[in-house]
Amino acid sequence: MSNKSNSSDFDPESYHLNTNNQLFDNISSPEPIDESLEINKGDKIIHDTFGEGIVMETKPTSNDVELTIVFKDGGGVKRFLGSIAPIKKQ
Repeated sequence: MSNKSNSSDFDPESYHLNTNNQLFDNISSPEPIDESLEINKGDKIIHDTFGEGIVMETKPTSNDVELTIVFKDGGGVKRFLGSIAPIKKQ
């Protein structure tokens, strides 16, 4: 199988090594969480894809919050970063 990428397309400045020397794409840090959203444990939410759910846990991170949400109708348990999760409070 041939590699279709051209070596002239590779920009080493667009990649960085993390602390474990693993290569990852250059991505920007998430924006600080929107304080007006105020998601708390027990809140009912709506997710664009998974539908209705309930926040089971909120865990602060450096400049965000990790949300653990259980969804109705077999959606299961999912984790999201609050700053990028497509959710709304009910």
